[in-house]
Amino acid sequence: MSSSDSPDRPRIRSEDLQEDQYSRPYHHLLVETGRGIPYINLMKLLAGFIDPQPGEPILDAGCGDGRLLHEIAGSDASLFGVDRSLKALRYAAGFTPRAFLSLQNIQALAFENESFTKATLIETLEHIPPTSVANVLSELRRVLRSGGRLIVTVPTHRLPLPQKHYRHFSPDELRHILEEFYEVESLTGHDRDSSLYRLLVAIGDNRFWHLRAGFNRMLRFFYRKFLERTPPEKARRLIAVCVKKDA
Repeated sequence: MSSSDSPDRPRIRSEDLQEDQYSRPYHHLLVETGRGIPYINLMKLLAGFIDPQPGEPILDAGCGDGRLLHEIAGSDASLFGVDRSLKALRYAAGFTPRAFLSLQNIQALAFENESFTKATLIETLEHIPPTSVANVLSELRRVLRSGGRLIVTVPTHRLPLPQKHYRHFSPDELRHILEEFYEVESLTGHDRDSSLYRLLVAIGDNRFWHLRAGFNRMLRFFYRKFLERTPPEKARRLIAVCVKKDA
């Protein structure tokens, strides 16, 4: 087992490190300029993958400050979010008051079997000890209806491993983990690294000045055209769309 896969890797618990970041609703503070473009782009992509329909119940497990729920709040779907951080949930409630939010452990959800048509697990698996990942995926399968979909995103090994993460994932590793409980319908690569893009961001979005609308439009076009979707092996993030396997 590599150091990045060790359940004991974080010297401080992942949830404690994450809690410290919720001194502010930092996901909501990102805007579609410069450094925020990849994240906002991801939220828009995920809204398309989710494709919320009127009245359908959708669960965001590990919802944090509710940035994804806010992205799909304009739909008529019934939105639910759970997280272990009360601070994060208070922000989520402020930004998306119509969502049903609750403080829960995603390894033991307080929902009945087959409660949801879709569930999301966005940038969450990396915060979970490897020995508990199967419990999380099994629990989400329990609360999904037959044929229900789970959408998962994780960082890949192309991103450095911060202290608050237990591990990052290769495409094969993620597929192997998911296939015990789900049929993997698609595995998409998102966010290709680019030295040119990093240079442009450094020039146009830094602490000294921020270049205006025309420059940001060019950055957004460049990102969508060349970096948004990429082969999973070259991506810094993976998006998996899965279908529940009936037990």
